[in-house]
Amino acid sequence: MQFVTHHLTKHHLFHAPHKWFMALLISPLHAAEIHYKRKYHLTFAHAKKLFVFDMALLASVVFLTAATLFWYTYDPTVLELVSVSITSSEERIASGDYATYEITYTNHSDVLLTEAHITLMLPEGFEVDTAEPQAIYEPKWHIFTLPNIPPGGNGTTHISGWFYDVPHQENAITAHFSYIQDGDVQREVKARRALTTLRGSVLETAVTLPSHILGSGSTPITISLTNAGERPLYSIKVPLAGNTELHIQSPSITAGTITDQLWTIPELAPGDTLSLSGSLVSSVPPSKQQISLNITPTIDVNNKTIPQQTQSTALQVAHPSAVITTEWSDTAGVSPGTSKEAIITVVNTGDTSLTNVSVIIPLPAEMVHIAAVQSQNNGSLSGQTFTVSHAHNAALREIAPQQEAIVRVSIPIRSIPTGTDLTVALTPRISASVSSVPDATFTQQGVTSPPLKIGTQLSLSASTRYYTDEGDQLGRGPLPPQVGKETKYWAIIEIANSSSNIQNLSFQATLPSYVSWTGKTSVSTGADVQYNPATHQMTWSHNSLAAHQTAGIYAELSLTPTADQRGSTPLLLQNITVTANDTFIGIPLTRTVSSVDASLKNDTKAQQSGVIVQ
Repeated sequence: MQFVTHHLTKHHLFHAPHKWFMALLISPLHAAEIHYKRKYHLTFAHAKKLFVFDMALLASVVFLTAATLFWYTYDPTVLELVSVSITSSEERIASGDYATYEITYTNHSDVLLTEAHITLMLPEGFEVDTAEPQAIYEPKWHIFTLPNIPPGGNGTTHISGWFYDVPHQENAITAHFSYIQDGDVQREVKARRALTTLRGSVLETAVTLPSHILGSGSTPITISLTNAGERPLYSIKVPLAGNTELHIQSPSITAGTITDQLWTIPELAPGDTLSLSGSLVSSVPPSKQQISLNITPTIDVNNKTIPQQTQSTALQVAHPSAVITTEWSDTAGVSPGTSKEAIITVVNTGDTSLTNVSVIIPLPAEMVHIAAVQSQNNGSLSGQTFTVSHAHNAALREIAPQQEAIVRVSIPIRSIPTGTDLTVALTPRISASVSSVPDATFTQQGVTSPPLKIGTQLSLSASTRYYTDEGDQLGRGPLPPQVGKETKYWAIIEIANSSSNIQNLSFQATLPSYVSWTGKTSVSTGADVQYNPATHQMTWSHNSLAAHQTAGIYAELSLTPTADQRGSTPLLLQNITVTANDTFIGIPLTRTVSSVDASLKNDTKAQQSGVIVQ
């Protein structure tokens, strides 16, 4: 191959390029000849045959490689020759705005495209209004059925509607363009997406709130919702529960309902505004100096709840602090029907003054005489809560940092409280204004006071009877009593215990000199009644009487009136006394009834017969 050697040079490239190019084309043969001479000639017995075989193998490898590359790169479709685009007619869209999307297609291939469709994948919050061309649009599946598209053919479809979705979140509207090449059976699909980020919402939320709040307290808040769109919004919901640090309390609304801390508005017409007013209750840890309040309303579209624009309000947090403690004037218990003074101390442990302080005291009505609290103290009573404000106590007008104010409140105990082994404890709280946050109310729960023991109530009643309540005769002799004739009565003594056990009960009463002891007695518990003729005293004692138990003492007394007792109802028993020890608060108890006579005040039937000595 001297031709290759002679002409495949730089000289022939510039002066005889046609010969240089020919030499380049046959250079592989020249290379094969050189390879044969170097590797095979005079080396193998059948050098030419072996060379031909090796070249055939090499040609097979080259052919298979080329065939494989062709197999993997060959595309029988015309997808690269078909163009599809989807664009929005609006540059900026808010949730709830009206939007139009244009889908354009073009056939750049040389084949006819048959059975062509455009299928749209729309977000769940997209409410379709119109589709063009309407005649070829199927609304259930959002499909345009297109006519056959010849080579070079093109077309445009449009879809319009109201676009609702989460603001500032990327949304995709996808157009799938599918067709079958004429003479083929395989459907080809080409997809394009339009990415849309909704900027804001037609449901505008406004929050009116001071820039500073208290770490623990309440601040007035107003939330307004406005429909800035062109059509009504339905089933709007605004969560009010917030979290453990911020939540809305005692809301009042201009429309809708509030259930389980959820404000629900059935419908909001275009241009209308609704509002909610309430208190923002804060409980923010002292470590936080800033916090955000986030209000996110939702709307229902196509049976889907879609969050709208979040209104975020950055708040600076002030942390006033106070310690409220309560002590009793002494540690001894209190007897029913008496009062005990509670001493409430408010210490300002923060770094800002507390003004217009109110001390609020919830009262347990089952133990405290609520009505008497008002009469015994300077303050205001509302239900079962007693409040002492700066108007009642000048020390509460302002409490400077590290200073304290003391409030004294007399707590009257009910005469007969309910329960067993009773104690009463108070847990006052305060509300106050803070100079750095003038629109807020600082609240602080106090420490519960030590429990104050309430003693038992021991009651004593004494009466005389001739008949029972049922009309059975107990007494004997004439009624009304007559001078010189004996009439017998029964003395009824009842000792009732209330809330705590009592011990060492001792009862005694004295019979007048003209009254005789018949010896007939009865008791409901304990030993029998004893009588001392020398002192005319009847006595009874018992070790203990449990809470809410009653002991009855019954004795027959005889009276023979004298002439100077005519026209009177003589005394039958006097100096009636019972003593005991209250084991709960450790104090002695004494109850006394001065006397009972023959008037039989509790005996209606005897009253009808007459009770005055004749």
